[in-house]
Amino acid sequence: MCSMSIELGIRTSLLPYVTKESDEHEVRCLKRKVLLETLAKELPKDSIRFSSKLVSIEDSGHFNLLHLADGSIINAKAVIGCDGVNSAVASWLGFSKPAFAGRSAIKGYNVLEGAHGFEATSMLFSGHGVRYGFIPLDDSSIYWFLGFRPSVKGDLEWRAVIVSWMTMDEPGSNKVLYWKEHSKEKKGVKGKLTKFYNYTSGFIHHCTIKHLEHGSKYYYEVRIGHSPRNFWFTTPPKSGLYVPYTFGLIVALI
Repeated sequence: MCSMSIELGIRTSLLPYVTKESDEHEVRCLKRKVLLETLAKELPKDSIRFSSKLVSIEDSGHFNLLHLADGSIINAKAVIGCDGVNSAVASWLGFSKPAFAGRSAIKGYNVLEGAHGFEATSMLFSGHGVRYGFIPLDDSSIYWFLGFRPSVKGDLEWRAVIVSWMTMDEPGSNKVLYWKEHSKEKKGVKGKLTKFYNYTSGFIHHCTIKHLEHGSKYYYEVRIGHSPRNFWFTTPPKSGLYVPYTFGLIVALI
């Protein structure tokens, strides 16, 4: 696994997939469907019931009665709960309700038309409260992931946004002007400047805008060269367990 720092633009670690005990064993990424089908083939027929939603559990002496959404009931001597954040098993055991941890994540699986050309190494990029990467499964398929947490210390309510841009010939201004929609008051904040060390890159600017209001539209201005460029963004609604989000992800696997 190769880990890269977004902030520094350098490799921070390189870990092999082979185990310390033996060079014959490797850690690999598997497609979940293939793994489940392989394990299911080793069990007797009809041992697994798919698409069965557990509604409630009833204690019945030496057995537990599992009530499913389709009205059927299963007698079970042992129940193992691994049914997600809204677990019926956890509720039956009296566990507290899940709490929002201030993190969000999205993952996916892509099959390319041809070979992707990557080595059998996972890539991990982290910094500024973001962690993302990808892992090749075979010659033409890739598993990718993206995790996010506010990078501003103490701000777990998503009231900060990082603005990033690049200037090629000269550093230019590292200041961002921003203002709320329908407001005439403009505020300014100064960011940081970085460059990648191992190849020729432009000047990469990162600027954190703090103390924003939830569910609001903001405009901001950066200077690329001597010309101002205006953009806008919308802050997410106040965080919670069931707040709907629409993620937009653009990935260039080249």
